[in-house]
Amino acid sequence: MTSFSSFEHNRKEQYLEAVPELDSAKASPTPEHSHPAPQSLPTVGQLMRSTSQAIERVYREQIDQRPGSVKCTLLNEKVVVWIEGSMTPLEKLLYQEDEKKAQLLCNTIDKLLYPYLVNAIAQTLGVEVVTLISGTNYANDCTGIIAQLDKCPSVRPSTRKSASQTNRS
Repeated sequence: MTSFSSFEHNRKEQYLEAVPELDSAKASPTPEHSHPAPQSLPTVGQLMRSTSQAIERVYREQIDQRPGSVKCTLLNEKVVVWIEGSMTPLEKLLYQEDEKKAQLLCNTIDKLLYPYLVNAIAQTLGVEVVTLISGTNYANDCTGIIAQLDKCPSVRPSTRKSASQTNRS
């Protein structure tokens, strides 16, 4: 069974009010007028590793859960996150006894984690998160998250040639 939760950007303020230590200044990306030199920009791989680590930190610090793995992929203005081992022991136990109650608990956890995940992604990527959706598959103990960004993060251009560029040489 899959649980699916969607949160709109305008609800972000509501969640930030519920969690006072997360103010909008902390969730704001780097200023528009500062453009780092291309060499100081991170690669896409570095940015995705940093985002994975930030999401792992949210799970560890907020719900004392250490996911098995967190993988992030940047697709233009979207970040796709795949988390294996995302369910807490309580969610797993509840799922075995009562799937509906497990879904309710998972949805509550998703709502509680929302401002922390938005903040972690915005801070790591240096862009605003417009909306974030998530879904958990209980049978496979995994969660998928998609974050819509207001723009593509600044990254260092790749110096490697793609397979199609190599074949043209």
